[in-house]
Amino acid sequence: MTVQIDLLGPVQALVEGRPVALGSPTRQAVLAVLAMRSPDVVPLDDLITLVWGVAAPPSAAGNVQTYVSGLRRALEPERPPSEPSNLLVRVGRGYQLLLPMGAVDVHQFTELADAGRYAAAEGRLDEAAASLGAALSKWRGVPLTDVPGPFAQVQRDACTEQYLNALEAWAPAMLELGGAAEVVATLHEPAAAHLMRERLAVCLIEAMHQCGRDDEALAHYELVERTLREELGVLPTAELVSLRDRVTGDAQTAQVVNLPPVHLPADVRSYVGRDAELARMHEFMRAPAGSPRLIVLHGAGGAGKTALAVHFVNEVADRFPDGRLYVDLRGFAGAAGPLSAGDAAGRLLRDLGVPSNRIPAHADARVAHLRTLLAGTRTLLVLDNALDAEQVRPLLPGTDGCLTIVTSRRWLRGLVVSEGALRLPVGVLTESEALALLAEVAGRRRVAAERRAAVQLVHRCGLMPLALRIVAERAALRSRRDLAEMVAELDEQERRLDALSVGEESTTLRAVFSWSYAALPPEHARMFRLLGRFPGKEISVAIAAALAGVAHRDAERATEALREAHLLEVVPATGRYQLHDLLRSYALERFDIEEREEDKEAVLHRLLDWYLHGARAADEWLSAPGRASTESMGSLPEYVVPPVFADPETAADWCEAELPNMLETIDLAASAGFLRYAWHIPNFFMGFFILRCNVSEWVQAMTVAVEQCRALGDAKAEVRCRFNRLLAYTQVSQFERVLTEASELLSSDAIRLEPRIRPYVLNAIAYALLGLGRPAEAAEQLEDALLGEFGEQAARLSGLRASLGEAYTAMGRLAEARQCHEQALAMRKEQGELSGQSSSLRGIGELEVRAGDLRAAVTCFIEARWLARKVGAHREEALSLRALGDAYLRLPGRHTEALDTLSRALIIFEQLGDAMADDVRAELDQLSTMDHIAKSS
Repeated sequence: MTVQIDLLGPVQALVEGRPVALGSPTRQAVLAVLAMRSPDVVPLDDLITLVWGVAAPPSAAGNVQTYVSGLRRALEPERPPSEPSNLLVRVGRGYQLLLPMGAVDVHQFTELADAGRYAAAEGRLDEAAASLGAALSKWRGVPLTDVPGPFAQVQRDACTEQYLNALEAWAPAMLELGGAAEVVATLHEPAAAHLMRERLAVCLIEAMHQCGRDDEALAHYELVERTLREELGVLPTAELVSLRDRVTGDAQTAQVVNLPPVHLPADVRSYVGRDAELARMHEFMRAPAGSPRLIVLHGAGGAGKTALAVHFVNEVADRFPDGRLYVDLRGFAGAAGPLSAGDAAGRLLRDLGVPSNRIPAHADARVAHLRTLLAGTRTLLVLDNALDAEQVRPLLPGTDGCLTIVTSRRWLRGLVVSEGALRLPVGVLTESEALALLAEVAGRRRVAAERRAAVQLVHRCGLMPLALRIVAERAALRSRRDLAEMVAELDEQERRLDALSVGEESTTLRAVFSWSYAALPPEHARMFRLLGRFPGKEISVAIAAALAGVAHRDAERATEALREAHLLEVVPATGRYQLHDLLRSYALERFDIEEREEDKEAVLHRLLDWYLHGARAADEWLSAPGRASTESMGSLPEYVVPPVFADPETAADWCEAELPNMLETIDLAASAGFLRYAWHIPNFFMGFFILRCNVSEWVQAMTVAVEQCRALGDAKAEVRCRFNRLLAYTQVSQFERVLTEASELLSSDAIRLEPRIRPYVLNAIAYALLGLGRPAEAAEQLEDALLGEFGEQAARLSGLRASLGEAYTAMGRLAEARQCHEQALAMRKEQGELSGQSSSLRGIGELEVRAGDLRAAVTCFIEARWLARKVGAHREEALSLRALGDAYLRLPGRHTEALDTLSRALIIFEQLGDAMADDVRAELDQLSTMDHIAKSS
């Protein structure tokens, strides 16, 4: 396995050449320290200081452990959790990142730069330029972008200095080899950002001089000189002054050939039509001197205004020898917003050859400078896609030697009134013009041979030039297909082309999407539509297969084809697909239009069946025996292939990945009237919810489920869902709420419909009573349940015995407590319930603490934590960590480990939103205070 760490820019890690998700900026800071120090061991205290400095939180040690665990998972994705890491290892009280030589870009940069400087010193300029150029290619921007901490800042400064030194060594070698243009392009930005580095300025000015750009060279010298004088109170070095004099002398004697600037879009190939408009524009040009020189072309989007303007400019180019300029004012660019007059003036000034450092910063000054440069010249301006007259008016030249052509979707009457502009409407083409355009692109013989279909085709396009060009180019690509077939396609897709209409609010967005969509084979187009119906964000191949009712391999081919067509994109972190929001809207539009009502219902049925049976399969792994649902879901539909899980870990991971989608899906099921699914699916997630403690999603899902049960009038199902919601509150220690809701549930008539729920409700009450410090009441509830009320059913419930063991422990009845915990542990081992085994081991560990056998207790807590972590039971892991930390506090020499362990427990409790986080935080604060007092005394 190859691992590459890149720090010269945003921090990234490549595993087998593919980027992996690194997590938060602080986790990236930990990786940066370990990578820069690799392969040396970095002591934990040093790591904390380098990442946080004096602002290190009390939980820093635990945070580092968490970050290291996350980095191990990211950098070693194939490593089984049970196997130790061979890449990021713990060494004593420190960490070591075992990377091969050359696996960190900073180290690569240093080696290449040193080799290049050595070659330059020996006169081997080709080798020097190559090595230094290779080093510079590693630079991707600000080193350790957005990474916090003192180490990151020091490295940013050091790496930037190395980069500038490398530039100053590379540029002279390149200049000797004739690479002045490349030097200018490479040095322009860094030299502007570091004006007080005179060596960098010498390299850039020399390169500009060799390229014949003496005005820019002298402008940069003046900028450097002013900066040195104002910031440092010094004058440039003799080398820089001498270079300035040489450039000035050469500039005064150089023979410069000034070419007029021409910045226009390409003329449309095979331009046809618009004879009347072109004639009017030529006639306007024959007006006597002093007449207005402004033409406004207005019309709908896609009418061909820009193409007409550019074609006319090329026809009259010889009448404007001082230049032809173009700027898109972005009047109708959507989110990008219109270009301001000041920004437009800045772009035109650059096109006129004004150096960037001489373009005024203030918008009004830019406009004034533009008008000054245009005065007395014969220059033609195209101001394309204008929003209104106010955007255009500041840019108009003040003399009649210039011509300005403005295009807009609006009439711009103000320019006619105040500026005397010629206003020309640009509408649709005539039928003959449209046929001529189609013939030029698709072929004259073809259009002549299929005249009737050609006429139908241009009218299906509304005689709009943009739509016609799209159709004509598509016809040219489909040379073997009849034009009549394209007419039939447009008959079926008239609503798809409404974005190509002549309305003022028209947009080409649907047109772009529709032609990409239309190019798809039927099965891929169908897949695209169905993905629009999916309510979630990330789409797996299995989901796509369920939606379409096809085999996995067919769904895989279809989704990959959609990705190739840029209609789907891959989520790098998960490898799943997602639709861009606009494409999702378009796909759903196509779904609503094209799918039959019975097919729409079948699609939703397939999706819900896939989730129902997938969740049921996961629940069989994740729910404790007796808790998993025994209700039959009926036979599995032949078109649904739910996931198969090899162990609880893969089942839990599937639930984790599908949780956001599941919540959206049950909302869709409820709104569409599929109420049975809307409560069954979240109930099958119960084993996962208990395991991972996603409490907010848990409550959200169960609230939907309760509402759907009520809508169905299914009181028995409602009891089950209310109990499942009740369990969520037990997981975050909301004990008073548990007692309230459990009492309401037990007092309801519906509880009689689901008697097997009753012992679980009593167990939840007992758990809450224990949390509130009322163990005797808890024991009484549990004894009644185990000894009489529920008979053999309760005897099989390991959770009741475990809770009774906790109650006995709190009451000091330790022998009875041990018996309960050992019985529960044996039952849970027999049932293969790892999370329950963790809980039982933790209970036995607490008894060992009370008996004074702390080492035995530590062994229990470590095994309990390992089991919880193995299955992903986050809250159980946090409880085991807290118990382990408290045990360490009682052992001599384990104080630091105790703090680290409690800090890790706190992180998990905080992530879960568990009220127990307050207790652990208070404990850590008290320990910190005691440590401070001990050190001071």
